[in-house]
Amino acid sequence: MRNKLFSSICGPLLLPDPSDGGPTPEPSPTPQPGGPDPTPPPAAKVVASGKTESEISLAAELKKREQRIAELEDQNQQLKTVTKPAAKKKDRVRFVLLDHEDED
Repeated sequence: MRNKLFSSICGPLLLPDPSDGGPTPEPSPTPQPGGPDPTPPPAAKVVASGKTESEISLAAELKKREQRIAELEDQNQQLKTVTKPAAKKKDRVRFVLLDHEDED
């Protein structure tokens, strides 16, 4: 509780004490959408990730190269494997030799 003498002298200049039953102070207003840019500065990204922009770009380039190498290895493997053509069923002609004896 505030000193009554002090409150009577400076009462209008001070905010009311919420424990006295007076009105509570209003919370600070929320920032407007047109206010400061919510995206963090580039330095904050480096601090958060621990990598610089050049390291990030090099990692992305390395990932692309590894992907391309894997694709080329798959393609190379496919070209190296020789596919055998389907075996054609051959038409076979069978000759049957009969022993025909003359019965004279």
